[in-house]
Amino acid sequence: MPYPALSRIICHAIALVITFTSCTRDTDDVVSPPPDPTDTTQPIDSPVTETLAPGWKEIKLPTDDYIYDIVFYGDTGYCYAGKHLYRSVDGGDNWEKVLFSPKHFGNISMGSAENAVILSAYSTGDLPSTVYFTKNGGGSFDSLTFYDQVTDVFFINRETAFMIGKKFWKTIDGGASWQEVYNFNDSKGEYRSLYFLDELNGFINKYNGAFFTGDGGITWKKLGLDGSAPENHPGSIFFYSEEIGFLTGSHELATYNAAGKTIQFYYDFYDYGTAFYHDVHFVSADTGYVTNGRMVMKTTDRGNTWKVELKTPAAELCELHFIDANHGWAAGDKGTIYKYVKP
Repeated sequence: MPYPALSRIICHAIALVITFTSCTRDTDDVVSPPPDPTDTTQPIDSPVTETLAPGWKEIKLPTDDYIYDIVFYGDTGYCYAGKHLYRSVDGGDNWEKVLFSPKHFGNISMGSAENAVILSAYSTGDLPSTVYFTKNGGGSFDSLTFYDQVTDVFFINRETAFMIGKKFWKTIDGGASWQEVYNFNDSKGEYRSLYFLDELNGFINKYNGAFFTGDGGITWKKLGLDGSAPENHPGSIFFYSEEIGFLTGSHELATYNAAGKTIQFYYDFYDYGTAFYHDVHFVSADTGYVTNGRMVMKTTDRGNTWKVELKTPAAELCELHFIDANHGWAAGDKGTIYKYVKP
């Protein structure tokens, strides 16, 4: 999914938003300073050739537009570049245009191979926002108009999804209709991201902090900080389980302390040469990936240390999505997608 950092500088509007991710650990496990960057790679702004770990390959869309989001459900997936939505039905090897929007698209979420919701226009802050949805795998699309700056959407099952803007919304029919659940009364029109574990328990990341709900968004409680707060714009947020979650900022990775419902540890990506939108996805309790400028980085110790998994010579990588430990995608500018299939 998936902040929108802001991104959650932003990735999803690249110049507008930056995301952040959270992870949960016991206090005794909170360790280590970032590894010496000389042990991993050159500074991000230095000339390099393409470096790919086993299993990764590059795929190019027929455009140089920036790809701000990419999502899959099995072999069916969507990404958008500029004002065009693309669909793949073979795991991302081939893509076709299926929808045009007069405004730029926003985040995408899928409840099944048939059901998807695609947001539009948040990158400019223009109102109204348009919410597109399909219930036949992208064969056709309908749309709804919202006078809210909606920025993120998240399916928890085939038909039920949540959407965040200045208000919090819920659908139980795959996006065909929405009910307002909560009004944050925000004055700032900035990026907000969300992640739900089930129909009741979920998290949002917004400009004034991260928040938790245990009743499906009817009430929200702000997460505390165990330590100093990062210099952060709201970004991506990802949870592997009820106890293991991650948030990212302009250059930080934060972990989530489930016991105290606090954000407690920050990993500084500045050592790798950039402040950027960092998307994050974990495929097990310990193994995860994060985008960092022209790199995708991998951890096998729950975010304490990272190694460079791939590095591009030119394309900045913003979005990251895995459906399991064996299949993943990263995307960014110049119409570039990197696909991972475990060898």
